[in-house]
Amino acid sequence: MILMLSIYVCQKTQKFHARISTRQALIIGIAQGIALLPGISRLGITYVTGRWLGLTSKMSFLFSLTIAWPIMTAGFLKELIAGQTFVPCMTQALAFCLIVGMILSYIGLLCMYKIVNKNKVWAFGWYMIVPLILALIY
Repeated sequence: MILMLSIYVCQKTQKFHARISTRQALIIGIAQGIALLPGISRLGITYVTGRWLGLTSKMSFLFSLTIAWPIMTAGFLKELIAGQTFVPCMTQALAFCLIVGMILSYIGLLCMYKIVNKNKVWAFGWYMIVPLILALIY
């Protein structure tokens, strides 16, 4: 929540560029490692880190998505090589859910991309206030 809201301040104080240096990529990689902790969004922390390092909103978003592909591909290949695929247990309902999930995920990423282009990602920090308050009350 705090990281997402910090982007609002960042947008007012930083000068942004669309090129990424090796140092910046390393720092973003470390931030992605921090996202292994529970409750930390990998997309969120890498995006925010990129913004604070001076990357444009679009570049931060695209870089955050791009660095996920090697991890997802490696995980898929590892399971494929190990022979642990989910194909034997595939049912029509599961196939339908997977297809609908992919379509909704794609639509969600398109919406997020539009929000990124408008520099309004910081507003996502507000939605975390309600769960935080509910967790503190509970």
